[in-house]
Amino acid sequence: MDEFIVNQHIMEICKQRNLSIYRLAKMSDMPYSSLNNMIKHRHVPTIYNLMKICNGLNLSLIHISEPT
Repeated sequence: MDEFIVNQHIMEICKQRNLSIYRLAKMSDMPYSSLNNMIKHRHVPTIYNLMKICNGLNLSLIHISEPT
């Protein structure tokens, strides 16, 4: 499995919800630069950051890691 599938899935969810990376960062209580680097530069997110993103999107960790 591609280790960056989660990043791609996060971007798909943002696109469906018409959210920018900046807006997602605010909703997730994360620095924009950290989230942007994770998404755009394909850094593997930590579980801690994934949980923050999930909380911001009102999704479970399982949902965000499932392939679309």
